[in-house]
Amino acid sequence: EREEQRRREEEERLEMEAEEELSRLRELEGARRREVQRKFEEERRVDALNRQVEELKEREAETERLRRQEDALMREKWQMEEVDARRRAMEEERGKSELGRFLTKQWKAQLYRRHRQIQEELELDRRILESMLEKQVASVAV
Repeated sequence: EREEQRRREEEERLEMEAEEELSRLRELEGARRREVQRKFEEERRVDALNRQVEELKEREAETERLRRQEDALMREKWQMEEVDARRRAMEEERGKSELGRFLTKQWKAQLYRRHRQIQEELELDRRILESMLEKQVASVAV
């Protein structure tokens, strides 16, 4: 009878140890799953930030391209103005005709319209980039 009781107590002790071990293993598995999920979420955030950085770099490159284009157009405008000034001087020496003045005005108006259009496009691009940068900064801050 004593031996039987010792055997039962030993079985109960082993069962408790087995349940404790099972509980510990379940907790470890849960912790592992949470860690895997955390790493997955972190990788997603890093990927999203990398994509945003790439988009921002592309926008900055586009802005730089547009700035260079504007610079080139401004140089072209100055060259045209210089050519126009020389032409006007020559026409004045020959006594400008009415048609010459009309064509000059038309050319300047067209050049001015093109300049304004480019300025508006650059301003729109600048506002878009500023908005993207603000969103980027806000999302990184979160």
